[in-house]
Amino acid sequence: MDKLSSLLTSLEPGSDRLAALEAVKPALSTLSRQELVDGLRDVSLLPVFDCLNGGEPSLIQAACSVLQHLLGFTDPALVLERYGGLMVHGLVHQDENVVLLILKQMSRCILDDELALLVIQRDMVRPVLDKLEGELVVATEVINWAVLLAETPGGVSALSTPEVVTQLQGIASKSTILQMRVLDLMVRVATLGQEHLQSVQTSGFLEQLIKILHKEDFLLKLNCVELLTTLALAPHGQKYMESAGVLTIMTTLLEDCPNHPFADILLPGLVKFWGNLAHTRPQYIMTKFPVFLNALVNMVQSDDFTAQSIAFETIGYIGVS
Repeated sequence: MDKLSSLLTSLEPGSDRLAALEAVKPALSTLSRQELVDGLRDVSLLPVFDCLNGGEPSLIQAACSVLQHLLGFTDPALVLERYGGLMVHGLVHQDENVVLLILKQMSRCILDDELALLVIQRDMVRPVLDKLEGELVVATEVINWAVLLAETPGGVSALSTPEVVTQLQGIASKSTILQMRVLDLMVRVATLGQEHLQSVQTSGFLEQLIKILHKEDFLLKLNCVELLTTLALAPHGQKYMESAGVLTIMTTLLEDCPNHPFADILLPGLVKFWGNLAHTRPQYIMTKFPVFLNALVNMVQSDDFTAQSIAFETIGYIGVS
């Protein structure tokens, strides 16, 4: 660890910081994992974080690599305590690799319920959610992080505050792509439990999702069906959709699908939705919604090999329930 301390000390502006960073991993190669864990408790990584402020791509990449390696051996509680402010600041970095590095560490922190509460108390939730507007790879990590947060005791409340709901509504209003990202997040949170679903319902996002079913935008409608299929995997999600009239709307969509100009694309999504429902309650769904059974029969009897395959796959999925 003395070698590491010496290298970190040499990370001063004007010095060959890139060479120092590239020497870090080789210098630690002889140490065991436990030696690294114990040693890093007494070592500050602030000089490495400072390298992220440089404009040189090679220096930023090297600093990210070193931080990813060293922070992986650092207790999440220490990461949050020592570098929490720097991580929030780094979320607005122009290099997405820096943002991804920070999101990974933020995810490690919220795996612990007490640390998750600290993240909430320090108002670190909204800066992370802002990155839903970033590139897809970043937005995906943000969604995964928020779902993890929602699983903690105070997580769903933190995602349901008026400030956060307003923030998410603002993001969703900027484009259809961002709208679907926000709705994807909300649906995944809603599937976690009845309390989570009620919270998402109160925020109005499920109502937004249902309204999309009535729009003419085909791609939006297709994405909406996919999200509702995810919600249908949860028993409480099925009950909500039945009480909210979603199943009636989906019945109409399935009935009208043969007349839709993009029926070949829309039908598989609708069949998957109904198949998930029928998997858990086969007799009820088949009896109350015969349009689904009729659709399967028509697909089996069609000349379309893809439609036949989807139908047989769905029948098999229902049959194992």
